[in-house]
Amino acid sequence: MTGRCANWTPLHHGQTIRLERYEAMTTALDSLRGRIAVVTGSAGAIGTAITKALQEAGHRTVVLDRDADIACDLGSEASTRAAAAAVLERYGRCDVFVHCAAAFDQVTISDVDAATWRHVQAVNVESALWLVQAFTPGMAERRVGRIVFGSAVLRSRESP
Repeated sequence: MTGRCANWTPLHHGQTIRLERYEAMTTALDSLRGRIAVVTGSAGAIGTAITKALQEAGHRTVVLDRDADIACDLGSEASTRAAAAAVLERYGRCDVFVHCAAAFDQVTISDVDAATWRHVQAVNVESALWLVQAFTPGMAERRVGRIVFGSAVLRSRESP
């Protein structure tokens, strides 16, 4: 295996994901083989790896993003709810929902304005709520479904 360490798998842009977590996720999702899986954040390295893992596990994947299977601006409640409705109309259901989209600006916390803060919260947190609200009624009715929330840690230091 290539990469920095035997238990890490390389992604693009120098990012890595722990192989154990990747394998645990794909094993758990194997029980839902052939299901409809909706993924946010597939434009990034983590989302791309998750989408690929779901496809390899036999899922039909639907990507929600600005330039994806179903166009969606996760910073907008109306756009996000419309995208969820489009998924349900086009595919009939969502069996697996993976939310790993994230917005961030590379500025120090003291420089973040209110509009940027609201946008980051809408993409990172609120869109997850809106999509869960759209997809869980069907999951509950069918008594099958999985919801996965992913995130990455981005650290920055505030300078005095």
